Amino acid sequence: MADIQSLSVKDGKVISIDIDFENIDQAVKGDNRIEFLQGDSNKVEAIFPKEKISEIVHPILLIEDAHINMIGILEYFHNNIFEEGDYFIIEDTNIDYNNACYDVWRKTLDEKTCIAKLENLNNKIVRLTSWLKEKKFIFSRYKICRSFWYY
Repeated sequence: MADIQSLSVKDGKVISIDIDFENIDQAVKGDNRIEFLQGDSNKVEAIFPKEKISEIVHPILLIEDAHINMIGILEYFHNNIFEEGDYFIIEDTNIDYNNACYDVWRKTLDEKTCIAKLENLNNKIVRLTSWLKEKKFIFSRYKICRSFWYY
């Protein structure tokens, strides 16, 4: 991600959040374009206190792929961090992609586990859609782009 980001933004920074630093690839730990923050996505306000927010340089791109507290994270960023011109991407919200994952999971996992994983992804779409609709000014502040995977 830092390589892609550096192609379009000079002196930008990737901020990566993980609850366990053991999950960080050793190859990127020394990359000065990446700041690693340890924290729990259920306590986003502890990861981004007011002092940290004041250090953030805009525009920002938030990519959410944790599957934990998605709405809490969006709500916190919406109320405290996002400015006009910022972006957010919520991963795993394409129903066709989710169904393709289901087909792959069926090769190695039992049916009950596959259905639970698919329901979790599909519920993520429902929660995101509800959150966006809840914001009355959605069309003036957020632009929705639907992307499709082609094989």
